[in-house]
Amino acid sequence: MKRESGLILILEGILGFIAYLSGMSIAALLCWAAFAMAIFSVNPYKADFISIVSFFVSLFFAIAATLTAVIFFFRGRKEDDDSLARKLGVSFRHASLVALAICGLLILQAFRILTWWDGALLVIAILLIEMYFRSRAVYD
Repeated sequence: MKRESGLILILEGILGFIAYLSGMSIAALLCWAAFAMAIFSVNPYKADFISIVSFFVSLFFAIAATLTAVIFFFRGRKEDDDSLARKLGVSFRHASLVALAICGLLILQAFRILTWWDGALLVIAILLIEMYFRSRAVYD
């Protein structure tokens, strides 16, 4: 009886993992479709503020959704004591920070103020945010 219930829990975990990845993959495809619409419908030389913001927001969500699915896939395969929900949260945080770094660098370049030290400061600031979350997780 004990062995059967363990097998059921493993199967439920695998099915939950597949459902998470499927949902995130569909969300990533929708985000990339929105980004493609922003690319093909926005003329960067004549665009207003809202169009530029929609371009960067759709890019942010497309990168974040894609990286969340990829990071969660590799993190979910790792054998440890973390639950799927915790792995998903950490994957989403990492993906969002990477997407924030990429979009931040692109925004600085769009305004023609990106230099290597500005880019380095942005990346260091994002690394400090990640270090804050890691230190908070240690004490929780």
